[in-house]
Amino acid sequence: MIRRLIAASAALLLSACVGLPRTEVDRKIGEETAKSVEEQIGLIDDKSLNEYLERVGQRVAAALPSRQFTYKFTVVDQIEPNAFAVPGGYVYVSRGLLALAKSEDELAGVLAHEIQHVERRHSVRQMRKEFGLGLLAL
Repeated sequence: MIRRLIAASAALLLSACVGLPRTEVDRKIGEETAKSVEEQIGLIDDKSLNEYLERVGQRVAAALPSRQFTYKFTVVDQIEPNAFAVPGGYVYVSRGLLALAKSEDELAGVLAHEIQHVERRHSVRQMRKEFGLGLLAL
């Protein structure tokens, strides 16, 4: 897992000095991270639940005036209420959060929040910042 993330991050790290890399880097990091999420946390194999999440998520994503990524919404096997996104358009919601959501609107609000993390490339910006700080420490 670590080896895959390091390989996926190589292009990002090499381009840290010249600004944000192209969005293809986000997609590659996201693909590798999605594999790790599936292996380490696990996914819920419930077709109707996943279809529901995907339907709500796609409606939220469709409301964006423009978007950089194609989104995939998945339920993770985690009892704790949680939602997170990884670069490239992968958005995860825990079964615990789905159990607590009182309405589709609440779920849509959570998904909108996570989509904005992806669109604003927060993870990639943070990686770039940490890489730059690491260089300064050297």
